[in-house]
Amino acid sequence: MSVGEFWTFNFWELRLGFQGRELEELTRLGIIPEYGRVKGVRAIKLFRIEEGDDVGQFLAVTIYESREAFNAWFTSNSLDYHRWEQSLRPTLERWSAAANLTGVHRLVELLDFRFEHND
Repeated sequence: MSVGEFWTFNFWELRLGFQGRELEELTRLGIIPEYGRVKGVRAIKLFRIEEGDDVGQFLAVTIYESREAFNAWFTSNSLDYHRWEQSLRPTLERWSAAANLTGVHRLVELLDFRFEHND
C-alpha cells in the first residue's frame, strides 16, 4: 500500500435464496478480469463480514492508485470506458440480483505503517 491510495468500500447483503459463493464467483470470474483492465486499479478484495456459511453480509473493496485515477476512469466518457461498462454489465446485473447494496464509503489513505516482527 502507498499513502494516497483511494479505497472504495461497498457493503452488500445477500437476498433470500442466494449464497455467498455466488458473489465469490462473480468477483473471481467477472469483477477481477474487468477491473484488471482499468488503469490505476491496484486490487480487488471481497470480505465476508462475519464467519460462517449462513452469513449474508459482504464488503467489496477496490483499491486505486489515487482519487485522481478513480476520477479519470469513471468520468472519462471514453470509448474504452463504454466498452468496459458494457462488458461488465451482465456481471453487475447478476450481482444486483443476488445482493442489496447497504452502504458505500470512499477513503483516501493517509498513513500506512506496518509492523515487522523478526521472531
